[in-house]
Amino acid sequence: MSAQQKMQSSGHYALALYAGLEGVARLAQADRAVLLIRPGPEERTYPLLTYGGRSAPPVEAMEPASLFDNWALSWSAAEAQDWTPLPLQALGKEVGAVYLRGEIRLDALPLQTRQFIQLLAHELALVLALLREQNHSLQMAKERQTVLEMLSAVGQIDRRLSDVEEADEILAELQAACQFLLDAEYCLLWEVDWQTETMRPIAGLPPQSAPAAALQMGLHDSHAGWVARTGHSTLSRNMEATPDYNDTFDRLTGVQTRQMLCVPLMLEGRVAWVIQARNKQEGNFDEVDLRLVEALVRNTVRALENAQRHTSRQQEAAQNVEMYSVASHGLRSPLMSILTTIEWILQTGNLNEESRARLEDVRRQTVNLTRFATKILDLARIDTESYTARPAPVAVLPFLRRIVSGFEARSPDHRFRIEASRPLPPVHADETQLSIILDHLLENAIKYSPPNSEVTVRAEAMDGRVTISVCDEGPGIPPEEADKLFSRFYRGAGKNHARHSLGLGLYIVKKLVQAQNGQIWVKNRPNAGSCFQFTLPQEEMVFQNG
Repeated sequence: MSAQQKMQSSGHYALALYAGLEGVARLAQADRAVLLIRPGPEERTYPLLTYGGRSAPPVEAMEPASLFDNWALSWSAAEAQDWTPLPLQALGKEVGAVYLRGEIRLDALPLQTRQFIQLLAHELALVLALLREQNHSLQMAKERQTVLEMLSAVGQIDRRLSDVEEADEILAELQAACQFLLDAEYCLLWEVDWQTETMRPIAGLPPQSAPAAALQMGLHDSHAGWVARTGHSTLSRNMEATPDYNDTFDRLTGVQTRQMLCVPLMLEGRVAWVIQARNKQEGNFDEVDLRLVEALVRNTVRALENAQRHTSRQQEAAQNVEMYSVASHGLRSPLMSILTTIEWILQTGNLNEESRARLEDVRRQTVNLTRFATKILDLARIDTESYTARPAPVAVLPFLRRIVSGFEARSPDHRFRIEASRPLPPVHADETQLSIILDHLLENAIKYSPPNSEVTVRAEAMDGRVTISVCDEGPGIPPEEADKLFSRFYRGAGKNHARHSLGLGLYIVKKLVQAQNGQIWVKNRPNAGSCFQFTLPQEEMVFQNG
């Protein structure tokens, strides 16, 4: 209904009611007449219109939705004893009454006059019934809208809670949400200390209040303490009848508490906090408010439990990293000593061919074991997300030359070639992690390609990213294995070197590439071999988009 239609409807109601009331008053020869309405099934009736002693309300003020809000007083029997009542009924229900004042005897009036009065009373009752129905529909629509707004707000708060991992932030969200949704003057969060049997406010204190330390209260000296001890939610509108209530908080804060709502937060089977709202800005706290806060508290407890689990996982992960680090260091240190000794013997010792071959084999196994220890540590760091990338500008071509030159010395049985497009911009990456990525890919290329074959490292820039490829001349990748290669502990079937692989290298590579905001994939070369390719963001594109 438009605003104009509402006004027209209101005007029609007002005119009909006033005309009917005036007609009844004149026919009954009353000095004054008052029309009362009963908005619902309750016993109270409310004055709506008068005729006689006061002028009628202006027509434009007769908005149906506000008819019942503008009259706060009800008529008691004592107030109505000097008046003659005329009940108004519609559809078998009493919807209101007309009270007439003066020397009135309705039963003494002529029959035709009484019939006219009854006819007008019936019309008044019908209009009041329409008003009741319209007001009920408007109230229902208003309540539905309020509920929908509340549900939407609770949903948004629940999503925010699920995104927060710190307990202090979760509790602050709860306190702010309760104060907003309840429209409360103050909403406090009390922290319970069971060892000292005290509680103190940690959020929501009025700005003019005493310090939080001065507001510390015993669990037996306050209503919030009673809630903590019993674990029961409360809704109080009479402070004198509220268990363990005292005015200490009011005196220290300058607040005059008229009503209060308290809900406990239980964690690990014990009340850890109490959320306490004081004084609704308009009206009173009700059961809907209480259920709303209890729903928020349940969501908050869930978020706190998730945060605890997350913190426990982080602590456990940190302990695992430390354990792997100690184990890895404990392995690598003696292995490096063994490797150094073996290489010294190979260079200086007078060895026959068989002894040299055996020592070479021991050297290779020692190198593999050293790499194994390094991969285990890398895996622990990646799985615990403690391998944080620290990106910075990296000049690609000098970086590739440095990495490849190290492999040329380590693997003289393979040829290495570097190809690069010009110009080649710097990339935005963590150079240490980038070294690990290239080390793994080049090791794989050497491991799975025959001696005297060529390994090509290529870099090219396109669309704000640099693609780096490591290509070999090995047997290639079976199509059915391409999607599995980057899985944890996956080792390709039918490979000569599979038994020497842990299946961790490419998994580590993928995780580190993703940490640089890049992607990685593999494809076979047209003739023979495979190409592992990954992308990195260009440095200038990062700054343009940032």
